[in-house]
Amino acid sequence: VYDYFAGGHTVTVQQDGYDEAVTLPKCEPANVEAAVSQAVEQGIVWLTNGPASILKETVPAGVLSASATLRPPPERFAVDELTASSIPDAWKDGETNALAIATALSAKRGMNLPWSTVQAVIEDGIRARWIELSDGGASWPCDLSSARHVVFRVPSAGPGRVAPPITPKPPGLLVAEAVLEVNGIQDLADQVPDIAKAAVGNNLRFNIRVEFGGETAPDPKTVEKINELLSEVSDKLKLA
Repeated sequence: VYDYFAGGHTVTVQQDGYDEAVTLPKCEPANVEAAVSQAVEQGIVWLTNGPASILKETVPAGVLSASATLRPPPERFAVDELTASSIPDAWKDGETNALAIATALSAKRGMNLPWSTVQAVIEDGIRARWIELSDGGASWPCDLSSARHVVFRVPSAGPGRVAPPITPKPPGLLVAEAVLEVNGIQDLADQVPDIAKAAVGNNLRFNIRVEFGGETAPDPKTVEKINELLSEVSDKLKLA
């Protein structure tokens, strides 16, 4: 990419009924890096460099260098690739964890997969009832650093355990996901007016998931107070 935008490179552009040769102007390396970083965060390209594998997240300092490789985003996994028969090394005694899944799927593809790709197939597996969260593990979704603590198992059969119908993702739907702390929510709220303005004429919506608590259950009175506050935003927002 540095060479492509070093100045003097010529491309053919289709105009009204004819082709025109256009010489690309020189672009400084810092501007190239800024554009690449933005494309990686938006999920347009997948960046790898050594063990680093980045897609739909901020590129860490030092990862974007001349030795990095840009690729198309990896193909989406099918949910049956989460099973013990497909990735036996990831399963033990009927359970697995998110990190083991990521490691096994990466081994199948022959390179480290971006965490967003692993998250997507796990989400598909949960919705399709191929896997479910096991009791006692960390909450889902999570970031890669917590992945080993998120435990999954094969869903147990039982009455009323019917999976809801899965609505295929529209091919033109783009999704941005991140775990935000309180200050991140405040920053997002500041940007919402400009985001809404930029998205005029298109379908824009925010799916909100609120997590509270951890290894031990929080105080019921605190939960009740938070639920009261959440109800002022939406009666569908309730900690349970």
